[in-house]
Amino acid sequence: MYLQLCGSRQPTVATARSPLATSCRRDLTAYAIMSRLEVLPQHILRDILRYLLLSDRVRGPPNRYLVEDYDFQVAVLRTNKAINQEATNIFHEDNKWIKLRNGYGTMIETALVNHETPYFKLKMDEFDKHVAEVNVNPSFHQKSRYGGKTTVGLLLLQDMAKFARVLRILDFANFMAYDFKFALHKPPGTVSTLSREDQERLILPMEKGEFCHGELHMRRLLI
Repeated sequence: MYLQLCGSRQPTVATARSPLATSCRRDLTAYAIMSRLEVLPQHILRDILRYLLLSDRVRGPPNRYLVEDYDFQVAVLRTNKAINQEATNIFHEDNKWIKLRNGYGTMIETALVNHETPYFKLKMDEFDKHVAEVNVNPSFHQKSRYGGKTTVGLLLLQDMAKFARVLRILDFANFMAYDFKFALHKPPGTVSTLSREDQERLILPMEKGEFCHGELHMRRLLI
């Protein structure tokens, strides 16, 4: 026997074979298989997902080598389709991604890995959730020496200082000259681009490197 708890002020009794009992069984089964996350209020669910997937909240403390890394809890994406969609939106849209176009091929990618700079390589150039784009290419006189196949990947805004440090190390070791190009990007569905403060975080690490050419011009374009 089952009790009807919804849609009636007083619980009513139903026999096991009645339509009411069948409906209640169906509702209870659906509730049982529903993720516990889904029954939470929307704002609490988003707070939990942001806690698991935002770079500022999953960044670990420096280890003994002074390396910081991210521990994105991407397992939550496998919960179910609804949670996957919500979590994917937060992961892509609430983190501040910088798309890097690298005209040096694997040379810079290898240096980023060797110097513990978080870098996420893209297999395809279809990612459009980035807030800015940085192009790094060999200067005209060094294309024949250093030019390689252009690769595309992602950096996080807070790691631009680390990225600039890697470029300076390569510059000191190989006397490289870089051509930089910066551009803001407005991801679909957003209402604004990077704030002035975040634009400074993007540009200032490059300005501090003496290898830069044309960085002041790029900064005026951004701000």
